[in-house]
Amino acid sequence: MNYNDQRFRHKARRIAFPLYNFDCKLEKLRLDENTVIQELGEDSWYKPYLDKIEAGSKFYLTHEMEVLLDDPILEKLDDARPYFERGQSILRLFKPDLVYSSIYFVYLGYDDMKYAKSRVFHHYIPWGQWRPYVLQDKQIDRLKTFWHKYRNIDPDDFALKRFWHGDIMPYDLDKLVDYTIALEHLFVPDGKVGEVGYKLKVRGAYMLAQIPYLQAYQAYEDLSTLYKIRNYMVHGGRKKKEVAKILDDPGQCKEFIYRTREYVMYAIRIFYELGLLKNREGRKKYLQGKVDRCLCHPQEDLV
Repeated sequence: MNYNDQRFRHKARRIAFPLYNFDCKLEKLRLDENTVIQELGEDSWYKPYLDKIEAGSKFYLTHEMEVLLDDPILEKLDDARPYFERGQSILRLFKPDLVYSSIYFVYLGYDDMKYAKSRVFHHYIPWGQWRPYVLQDKQIDRLKTFWHKYRNIDPDDFALKRFWHGDIMPYDLDKLVDYTIALEHLFVPDGKVGEVGYKLKVRGAYMLAQIPYLQAYQAYEDLSTLYKIRNYMVHGGRKKKEVAKILDDPGQCKEFIYRTREYVMYAIRIFYELGLLKNREGRKKYLQGKVDRCLCHPQEDLV
């Protein structure tokens, strides 16, 4: 189906996306007036496709996200995937134990002019141990509040795209490249002036220390190592001792990737809540005028 077809643009009212490894006891969870997470019924049109994918795999599927589209959106809708990406991104930002899956959609047609159909593809087997996205009863209200706060986040934001892209990459080095790019973009918007690696680790550690359980010293050491890994990946040459210690040990590499991903997740949240996620000049002024000043004058508060 051509999703620019006028019949689709004016008649399709709902799009539904499967959520892999989403573990929740609720039959239906309404996040806002247009978005709901609900149990997947046996009569779902894409169930036969999913049954084929699930055969012999480790993941499971019980829920889907459904989005109601209103007429003004339909008038200019060219591709429904941003609605899925926005929803998945908010869920990923809410909890570190994300859904390890890569889902892409192409339209197959429509059903009684109500549902825009999509087909699901997995293009790789995700790395590491599966971590189901467990949503406990006590987290429901927190998720609703979080969703309301982040519902207008732009899935095309550069850092969020790199965060998303890093999540779906099948190889460790590719993940680290994307996460490093996101962190450099956020913490070093003035990259043409001064030493990038120094700014990344100092500013990053200072701001990430706002998160209660993240240790500034650990973040500083990790960001320092991350930048050395980044230089090795970009320029090649001999591995430095710190780089080899991470990359040559699969277990340490997985843990390092997981911590790095957390830094990206929290950095995006920090700058989004400051209203600076998409404002590069604003981030530059904030980092130079407040963060750098606080680093030089520790007695001053970061506000």
